[in-house]
Amino acid sequence: MLQPLPWDSSFHVGLAEIDDDHQRLVALLNGLISALNEQASQETVGRLLDELVNYTAWHFRHEERLMQSYRYSQFIAHKRQHTQLIEQANQAHSLYRTEGNKVVMEVVALLKDWLINHVLIVDKSLAEYLVTRM
Repeated sequence: MLQPLPWDSSFHVGLAEIDDDHQRLVALLNGLISALNEQASQETVGRLLDELVNYTAWHFRHEERLMQSYRYSQFIAHKRQHTQLIEQANQAHSLYRTEGNKVVMEVVALLKDWLINHVLIVDKSLAEYLVTRM
């Protein structure tokens, strides 16, 4: 049984629009975890996985636009991390069609780790920078 990722104040980066995005990402991830735990149909899990991967990509573009608009000095390194995660998620998503839920569980673990480590360190630094310039 996969454990959901609880949302708590430690995930707040201090910029409402990014916090809202992160909260939605956690909710989508937890919805996927619930579906897997309930052994939902492959169609349902696939739809939830699509939604999570698509929203993650949208969120990254949102952050990247902010970074460019405010000339964030760490933009290239931050974008590289985004690109790597999207590539991994897209590869796993492609494999999902042939290998099923085992691959989704790997995506869930990847995204949980990402949300914890990236948000708590990298995105907090970004938000601190943006708050001083907005």
